Amino acid sequence: MGWDIVRQESKFPGKRSRLWSPEDVYRVLKNNKGTEAIEGISLNMSHTDVIELSPSIFEKMVNLRIIQFYYSMSGENKESKLLLLNDQDLKSLPEELRYLHWDYCPLKTLPSNFCPEKLVELKLSHCNMEHLWNGDQDLVNLKVIDLKHCKNLMRISNLSQARNIEKLTIGDCSNLAELPFLSHMVSLSSLDVFKCPISKFPEIPTNLTSLVLRKTPIEEVPSSIRRLKRLEYLDMSGTKIQNLPSDIVELDCLDQIDLSGCTNITSFPNVSENVIQLDLDNTGVEEIPSWVSRLKSLSTLNMRDCKNLKSISELPPCLRWLVAQGCTSLKNVSRIDQYQCSSYESKTWQSIIFADCFNLNQDAVDNIVANAMFRSQCIAKQLAEELTEGDYGSEEYKGQVICCFPGSEISDRFEYQSTNSSIIADLGPDKCGRFIAFVICLVVDLKRAHNLSLCVHCEFQLRNKSGDCQDFRINWQWPMYDDESIPLEFSNRVLVLYDSDMLQEAKDYEEASFEFSIGDDYDKISLDDIKVEKCGVHVFYVDGDSSSMRSGNGVQLTLIEDEENEGDDEEEEEPENKRQKTA
Repeated sequence: MGWDIVRQESKFPGKRSRLWSPEDVYRVLKNNKGTEAIEGISLNMSHTDVIELSPSIFEKMVNLRIIQFYYSMSGENKESKLLLLNDQDLKSLPEELRYLHWDYCPLKTLPSNFCPEKLVELKLSHCNMEHLWNGDQDLVNLKVIDLKHCKNLMRISNLSQARNIEKLTIGDCSNLAELPFLSHMVSLSSLDVFKCPISKFPEIPTNLTSLVLRKTPIEEVPSSIRRLKRLEYLDMSGTKIQNLPSDIVELDCLDQIDLSGCTNITSFPNVSENVIQLDLDNTGVEEIPSWVSRLKSLSTLNMRDCKNLKSISELPPCLRWLVAQGCTSLKNVSRIDQYQCSSYESKTWQSIIFADCFNLNQDAVDNIVANAMFRSQCIAKQLAEELTEGDYGSEEYKGQVICCFPGSEISDRFEYQSTNSSIIADLGPDKCGRFIAFVICLVVDLKRAHNLSLCVHCEFQLRNKSGDCQDFRINWQWPMYDDESIPLEFSNRVLVLYDSDMLQEAKDYEEASFEFSIGDDYDKISLDDIKVEKCGVHVFYVDGDSSSMRSGNGVQLTLIEDEENEGDDEEEEEPENKRQKTA
């Protein structure tokens, strides 16, 4: 309806207040038919041919407040489709301009007579700019500057009057070796400087919440970073730093740190207990030390391709995403005897990936399996308590666990085992708890499944002594990033899997049968090319109103209690209630 109202303003596009149709914009710009009626122009350059602009194209558009020349499609061959006749300079820009977004702008500088006093956002990615303007400019209303991929940009003009800038993005500007003075920008919350030859850590205002210095030649993060008390996100990936300063632990708001690709970092960084996500992919870290157990908020730890990583001594108690894929020197992984599973954690996808870690010793493999099973049991216990208390909503997402590592054997912890893709578990007539649950183990041949996104399918059936059956179907999405150069003898993977649908109320079930298969989300390969060679099932029972569980053979499995429920007396004796008993 709004578009129709604008079209009714005039039969001539140049006399309408807004232009967005590629055909109308093309006609007005090509023929220089703009008037004072136009207040906004938006052109998706993916949908138009090259237009040669008159240097005076904007002179009549004195009320123009919005210019948006952009590309909406990624992956296409992009170029400037708005060119100036004979490479002349643009004579003017409207002084009423609030929003200037011009991708691939051909200008080397903004017009000298342009007064950007009313300008709020300036976005000139992939432009031909060498500098923005000369001298001091009144930039009191400017809040956003985006100068990504400006290869010719050599300097950013004086921004001393830009006290209200909130977001400054300067990325992939290969000739920009120095940033403007920033400390006076009291409103600046986001500074993104990536792939620029900036060698010195910038002086920045203390109100910053997001700082990105990715792929710059910076070698050191100064201790003065402790002044950034509001900093929430820090990205130093691909830099030459050797570690973070010890003062970083004082930043209580900092919850996400990216140090991936910092190959000079050899020790695990000392970070605040409030960090939620830590990215250490492709670093030189040699060990995950035992003190990481104090990182009670850390839920995501990425350590792909850390070729020097040899040992994992401990893991944070709330970690639900660990990717240590490609850590080819990793030998030792310790047993984790505590895991804090909140109601939220029990409804999320939890992934522990050790794919392509071919040097794991047997103790490490045993501990990885035990850790995945313990995690699954914690989730089952949390869900059972919620179901018992009536606090669980059926519309809520149910939790999953997926653990992966190289191997070709099913652990003895799985009491039911088969040498093909199906298995039957004889449950017996007696139940040991209100709920019955299952953890799955598969050995999968991935010779022809490199770099695919796979899906593990499970169809299982529960049958009681009366012959009544319940059927279930569960899928686990499994992203694959395997290196195609891996020898075929290492192509097998062991998967340990759990899903909240594998917790069911015990109803005198006597038998559980399972059938497994692997699918490709994108149909790139035949299902016959990916085989489930072996499978195993572990059965355990959960009482929804207590902290104890029992395995299928009656052995009690005791889970960690929440810390707030621990009494002082428990500190004086062996904390058995914190340790998992072997089934």
